[in-house]
Amino acid sequence: MKWRRRDLGFTLIELLVVIAIIAVLIALLLPAVQQAREAARRQQCLNNLKQMGLALANYSDTYGVYPPDGQRTSKGWSNDFNPQEQFSMKVFMLPFLDANSVYDRINLVQPACKFLTGPGNQPDQQDWGGGWELRDTNLTARRSVLKTFMCPSDPNPGNTDTNVGAGPGVSYASNGGTERYYRNWRPNGIAYQPGWDSAGAAPTVSINMIKDGTSKTAAFSEWVKGTAEGRIVPGEEVASSYSSPGPETVLGGSAILKGVVGDKAWDDLCNRQTAYSWDWRGEYWIWGNVGRGMGIGFSLHPNGQSCNAGDETNHAMQAASSKHPGGVHVAFCDGSVSFINDSVDYYIWNAYGTRNGGETAQ
Repeated sequence: MKWRRRDLGFTLIELLVVIAIIAVLIALLLPAVQQAREAARRQQCLNNLKQMGLALANYSDTYGVYPPDGQRTSKGWSNDFNPQEQFSMKVFMLPFLDANSVYDRINLVQPACKFLTGPGNQPDQQDWGGGWELRDTNLTARRSVLKTFMCPSDPNPGNTDTNVGAGPGVSYASNGGTERYYRNWRPNGIAYQPGWDSAGAAPTVSINMIKDGTSKTAAFSEWVKGTAEGRIVPGEEVASSYSSPGPETVLGGSAILKGVVGDKAWDDLCNRQTAYSWDWRGEYWIWGNVGRGMGIGFSLHPNGQSCNAGDETNHAMQAASSKHPGGVHVAFCDGSVSFINDSVDYYIWNAYGTRNGGETAQ
């Protein structure tokens, strides 16, 4: 008997079946791979906040107070140094984050981030082609890449303007408390600017001032950085326009709602405003300016609409936000970190933002 040699080639139908099976497997595996990658990024984000929380606690143990967030330089408060001179609390935490080499390059008597326009009639100004600015003493430090300050889940740059020495953005901001309008303009988070006004509205904050408990008072949370492209992207650029009215107008003028009830009404108001491109959110880790390098507002629920009515110091509120599905990370003053769901009870979330509100945050 003669054996006939069989052709081992695939028919067209067999080939199509194999391709279809491979496509199905890829379709099944790709989401799992993406979820695994996001899980790793989310864990890194949590670890970053953990390091920041511990650094803050170590700073407090060393100096007896928390670092300022918006520290002015020794040159004082003048038009030439307003507000670019404000250093964020992250600057003072650098030695506790194994970043002494970056800290040693910072000149604390020069602006943290300066940008001046107008005639260049001062000897310490230089022309960059579109205006005049002070010579950038802290440019090298500002451009230093500190991965501890960046969440790997957020690809947005925060700022790309090379004219002002754009550098890596910052994904984490300090607890700026709740809306100050309802509290006689006194901040109640942990962030403070020494000598904010003549009445001493922002005294030095220490751990002894956290009456609500360090495990129930937020230190830092995260936000999605700006795109620096002047565009509105749902879920990324969610800041309200400057034209939105302030709480004193919307909530009844002299009969305004006070306390957490007013906060809730303000949150509802912000979420009815038109989205606005906030290109400068998370611009610089070195800068302690509201909405740029500091200032999560706990009057606004997580991943909700941010709101700006009036100006950056009166009603500037940046909601905590993230690229993680379903919530945001929060580092607390005891050094712990928790993932807080978007569905968190509003009043519990609001309580996390106050250091001395007397609320019970469970």
